[in-house]
Amino acid sequence: MPKLVFPVLADGLLVDVVIGVDGATTAALFSSGQPITAPVPARGAIDTGSDVTAVSTAILQRLGIPTQYRTTTRTASGILSVNVAKASVAVRDARDPTRQELVEPALSVMELTTPPAMVEVLIGLDFLLAANSCSMARPCSFRWSPEQGVIYHGERDRLWSMIYFLRSAVPS
Repeated sequence: MPKLVFPVLADGLLVDVVIGVDGATTAALFSSGQPITAPVPARGAIDTGSDVTAVSTAILQRLGIPTQYRTTTRTASGILSVNVAKASVAVRDARDPTRQELVEPALSVMELTTPPAMVEVLIGLDFLLAANSCSMARPCSFRWSPEQGVIYHGERDRLWSMIYFLRSAVPS
């Protein structure tokens, strides 16, 4: 499993992301000889308060990703109506393109109509759990310690921590 380490900054838990058309659509386009829109690199942030990953309207439109359905979500500002689309979401280290990426090829993402400054993607708990093979069908647990940060325990005792970088924030 890849391990990515990012600094904890005053601006938040910033990560490099790549958003693309979902895996099934990409495979269908390839099989039929149609062009595939190139994935879009963007700046993201781990959103510790969100269950669902959100992608800016601009990125979804640029990729031509259609809305799957409309729903409501509860935010700190109240209940909002949002569009949901299916996309491929990858977290990577843009400083080292040879390093492995964490990819979720078919994630239902909310449309982010008003992204925060300098961020186009908010990575939610759905991506963090999927990266660890966790779901309602495959529950997992996590442990937290100041020495090790957060470590998820998933199926087949796979250990990995997307937010392992919290360890670097703890003084030694």
